Amino acid sequence: MKSIIIAINCFALVFSSSAFAEDAKFFSYKPFEKPYELRDSKSRSPNYVFPALGSFLIPGLDQMIERQSPYWMIYSGTALTGAGLVFAGVNRMYAKGEYGEFELGPLTADIGLRLYLFAGGMSALQSFRSAALARKHQSQFDFMKVEDEHPIDVALAPWTFKHITSTKTWIPLAAGLTVFTGVMALAGGNTSFSVGKGVSALVTSHNAGVWEEAVFRGWLMPMTREWISNDFWSNAIVATVFAAAHISDQNSIPWFQLLSGWYFGWIVQENDYKIGEAAFLHAWWDVMALTFSYLYTQNTIHKNDAFEISLPPIKVTF
Repeated sequence: MKSIIIAINCFALVFSSSAFAEDAKFFSYKPFEKPYELRDSKSRSPNYVFPALGSFLIPGLDQMIERQSPYWMIYSGTALTGAGLVFAGVNRMYAKGEYGEFELGPLTADIGLRLYLFAGGMSALQSFRSAALARKHQSQFDFMKVEDEHPIDVALAPWTFKHITSTKTWIPLAAGLTVFTGVMALAGGNTSFSVGKGVSALVTSHNAGVWEEAVFRGWLMPMTREWISNDFWSNAIVATVFAAAHISDQNSIPWFQLLSGWYFGWIVQENDYKIGEAAFLHAWWDVMALTFSYLYTQNTIHKNDAFEISLPPIKVTF
């Protein structure tokens, strides 16, 4: 399994590095200063739907077409690494008979899936913003003021702690922490916490906070806003889609995701469609919710109760 992972990562490195050979202008180009510049677009009205969708499914696709180096290298390399981890994890599951959620096989596959979704969300966001900003000369997407929100700012948003100073962020986090702590104090019992669960909570929360906000509030909501020219209803529509994506056997009526999705959308609109603060809040709410969920399910008093307060990411079972 180690040789497979090494081979996949070497392929990703060679594949990504080939961009330097084909891009003679790379060293005269300042990609980190102009992340949304369309270098090879044949039209001043680039499509903002299908390239973004393709980039979500195949991370780095539109960036490669538009020669937005080194972004396509980063997104495709991250996605290939994630796919390699999924393959390795599933292989270990069947070879070792590891099917527990926090055993190495399933945990590796889950982390790999999160990496792939993270790369896809970031790639879709950059594809959409590049096209939308290029249309501003036609008085489209004038409500977006995202030129100074760099893709790196979005990717690292969960670790940008200046967001905690905003009342829109610290009040819900403080309220959630109070509720979770209070419930655990009343429950008592066993509250052990493993390394695997800690890694799972951090990786899942970071990636969900970034890629879900990138796709739902960074791409779908401003696109809907441009179509219907209404902030409230564009937010409501996307919040409904966001909630529907979280329907599962354990969450048949995702009312909390509907309300939280609308709140995240409101924050994004208040920030001129920058998604950094919403991604920060989303990620750290998930950290608290997942940690609470892991601790609560071990509790000896309430181990058979169905109690959940969380904002779970989309989950795939192998």
